[in-house]
Amino acid sequence: VPQGGFFFYLYLPADMPAADVLAKGREFGITALSGVGCYANGHGSHEMRLAFSYQPEEKLVEGIRRLGLAMKAVRA
Repeated sequence: VPQGGFFFYLYLPADMPAADVLAKGREFGITALSGVGCYANGHGSHEMRLAFSYQPEEKLVEGIRRLGLAMKAVRA
């Protein structure tokens, strides 16, 4: 349960680039910010920032379900 803020930071497995997950996620109707956009030095290629503010719980649950589908598709 978030204690405040607007985002969750997600660390992906080393063999799962965020760019691949985000590209697949767009096919499932979701988007997020690649971790690369959160660093000045180009790090964060296996990280994502997920926004959760201003969304009802049912949309968040559905978004995470779709993110899981995108991650599974990248692994396939």
